[in-house]
Amino acid sequence: MKNKSRRIAIAIGIVLALGIVQGSFAKAPACDLGDINAEGVIEKALDYPYVLLGEGHGTREVPKFVGAFVCVMAQNNKRILLALEMPADFTKDITDYWATSSLDREKTFFESLYWGRVRPDGRTSLAMFELIQYVGELRAQGLKIDIIGVEQEWYPRKPRSNKNKYMGEQLTKAYGTRKYDQVIFLSGSAHTRIEYVDTGYRKLKTVTAYLNPHVFLSVKLSAKEGTSWSCQGPRDNIVCGGHKRTSDQSQKHTNIYIEREGKNNGFHGEIMFKKVTASEPAYLKYKK
Repeated sequence: MKNKSRRIAIAIGIVLALGIVQGSFAKAPACDLGDINAEGVIEKALDYPYVLLGEGHGTREVPKFVGAFVCVMAQNNKRILLALEMPADFTKDITDYWATSSLDREKTFFESLYWGRVRPDGRTSLAMFELIQYVGELRAQGLKIDIIGVEQEWYPRKPRSNKNKYMGEQLTKAYGTRKYDQVIFLSGSAHTRIEYVDTGYRKLKTVTAYLNPHVFLSVKLSAKEGTSWSCQGPRDNIVCGGHKRTSDQSQKHTNIYIEREGKNNGFHGEIMFKKVTASEPAYLKYKK
């Protein structure tokens, strides 16, 4: 009976994701997964309290996919928390933005010390801001989705903590409130590996070491080719813009979820996008 119910939930989610919605579902949001065959990861993710999505920051395609994925999971009668690799004290910027219909709400949003930084990284890209806007639209249509930042607060300034430990504990705390059926965490892939990240001189525990319950699905969102927005170079000659991405060219399958085999692969599975494109900082569009 459980398997049957699960298949029905998956079927409904996929139909909604493809946007072919009729009859009693006509008013439900369509979750556009684009060219990505996500059925495998959707089916897997239904069973986990935590779904970790590890990306390379600064692309257009990954935040768009994450929005559609969150939409599908919320359609399956789940209360979803989307956690971002963002200082926790800037969560209020997002909730305030959602709460107002003011014509200058974008201007107010980008007065934030985080979102209006002069030298940001891909975590404050236009695609990430569009993800926030999209989740706001889904909430307005009745889906139960919240967003929070789980990095250490910027203010007041405190001694820097173990970032992975702090974020893992915040995810555990959020799930422990019982307000959510599932926590989906979008972060740099170095933070979401199954066991540890090897820096070359030491091995660091990732977020997964601090999750309770210790039951999670970790998926890498990579790219076969393309560009991402970042700031690179020596301190006295940093160049910000679209930079070419490097990838594992041995991966033959793109735009589909592939399970990884063996214990040393870092993730339970991977979606390798066929091509990604750089997404510039959002404030360049709105803070003018």
